[in-house]
Amino acid sequence: MNQQPILSLLPLLVLLLPFGGFLSCALLRPTPKQSGVIASSTMGLSFLVALLLFFKLQQLPAGEYIATPSYLWLALGTLNLKISLLFDELSSLLVLIVTGIGGLIHLYSIGYMHDDRTPARYFAYLNLFCFFMLALVMSSSLPLMFFGWEGVGLCSYLLIGYWYEDQEKALAGTKAFIMNRIGDLGFLLGMFFLFRHLGTLEFKALTQLFSQSLALLPEGTLTLTLLLLFAGAIGKSAQIPLATWLPDAMSGPTPVSALIHAATMVTAGVFLLARLSPLYMQSPTAMMTIAIVGGVTALWAASIALAQNDIKKVLAYSTVSQLGLMFVASGVGAFNAAIFHLTTHAFFKALLFLAAGSVIHACLGEQDMRKMGGLKKIIPITFITMLIGALTLAGIPLLSGFFSKDEILLAAYTSPLSSTLLVALIILTSILTALYSGRLIAMAFLGKMRLDDRIVSKLHESPKIMTIPLVTLSILSIFGGALAHHSAPINYTLMIVSAVIALVGFWIGVKVMPNFKLPSTLRKTLENAYYLDRSYYKLMVNPYRRLSEVLANFLDQKLFYDFLILLSRLIYTLPLGSKSKRLFASGNLNSYLLIFALSFLTILLTTFFMNFKI
Repeated sequence: MNQQPILSLLPLLVLLLPFGGFLSCALLRPTPKQSGVIASSTMGLSFLVALLLFFKLQQLPAGEYIATPSYLWLALGTLNLKISLLFDELSSLLVLIVTGIGGLIHLYSIGYMHDDRTPARYFAYLNLFCFFMLALVMSSSLPLMFFGWEGVGLCSYLLIGYWYEDQEKALAGTKAFIMNRIGDLGFLLGMFFLFRHLGTLEFKALTQLFSQSLALLPEGTLTLTLLLLFAGAIGKSAQIPLATWLPDAMSGPTPVSALIHAATMVTAGVFLLARLSPLYMQSPTAMMTIAIVGGVTALWAASIALAQNDIKKVLAYSTVSQLGLMFVASGVGAFNAAIFHLTTHAFFKALLFLAAGSVIHACLGEQDMRKMGGLKKIIPITFITMLIGALTLAGIPLLSGFFSKDEILLAAYTSPLSSTLLVALIILTSILTALYSGRLIAMAFLGKMRLDDRIVSKLHESPKIMTIPLVTLSILSIFGGALAHHSAPINYTLMIVSAVIALVGFWIGVKVMPNFKLPSTLRKTLENAYYLDRSYYKLMVNPYRRLSEVLANFLDQKLFYDFLILLSRLIYTLPLGSKSKRLFASGNLNSYLLIFALSFLTILLTTFFMNFKI
């Protein structure tokens, strides 16, 4: 670990710059233009400091890292929680993604949110989210990670329900918050188990322990602990069975979808598994569970995306599907491949969401692709950039998504932890991904225009402050694969299969899928996401509501109130009841001061006589 004083403080500066932007926007109440400039500037500065740290890290010997001085947070028995930030090879990639892509999204938001009534609040939330996300990825221990983990959950709630006057949007934020809490309970229990058996929650200490011994915990205990932590990852990264919150989260502003639900927060679960990879590699059962959950989720979400007509919903289910592929890679032990795809996905999915926002901006808020079409020549920059994003998502050769997907497929094909089923799930998911990517481009930009005349007369390309981030992300989507380290051997057979799937699938998606009619039952099933959400309401939400109504009706009965009055009178008249204590709770300040003084004097005298020696 590098001990240079100034260098060791730079990670703290990366973290505090967005927090400073949050305070400025929240407390100083700047003008709309000033809010965007302040928030974007703090993110830009944070990115520059992170870039400096990244280059400094490359100069250090392999395995070395940069860490801030450690401060004691909480001492409780044998538990000593310390605050320290960790900037190593893994966290450096995530920090650059959060600050770099986050900065571009902040810049884009200046144009997208220019008519919003409370921009200072919006940018304050956005800066605060980046602060918590940076705390999450640079944390040196599980408790500090949990601090950032819960913080991004809070900010997600605030941003999804940003337009809270709309009840549907407010409920979407609440749903995301509650479903994440379910997974977070598993995260907490997993932490408790680790500390109970190992006595530490520091990442470097845990890595060192598991590199020295393979039998620190009984196999069953270790597996249970890791699955509990994985439950947290399932909630945060929207995997089955906690996947239904993410599509509803599209209710928030589109830049929010790009930042939180494409590039950063939803990848936190994948980051958690990568950070604890030395532990997970000791439990084949936990690894297989991760791979199966990821594979099933990937195919489930990809099939649903094929039948969606809301342009943001297509991208939302696509995000769930791509996260599933990252979990498959993690489950077969290819953590580097998972982080590689996380990086490229951050580029092209942020691009797709921002391009979708540009389409929605041009179409005066319209999101239904069935009402679009013919936009290719009217908004050419948006079309070209979104086409690049869709081609990268589909895995077209030579684009970054092709290489990262190919590495996941290769890992699943060659890993001893994998199976034929996982390989089949990845291939089927890739086919569906190419199909819905082509379908999206065709329905939104090609063919006959289906927009209302009122919208057509006002169609226009987005301003430069929105198109510059699109062009930048397009370049990263094309060449961004080179920024992430990947050294898997080349399997030309799999590469050719992957290329054919992407090219043919995308062509079919463009030419056939927009007019292809799915069987009615299948179409309704896919449009309703296999009725998973509806099942939750029938099995859990609705029974809970009915129970609440029964209790509410009971509590409204006069009989119950009479019972409470009788009980209160009984307590009042008991020898040690409230009547005898009225003397000490008279509401008179002078009485309270007298009692306090007498009590304090009694404690002093008692302490004196107990320690007095004759």
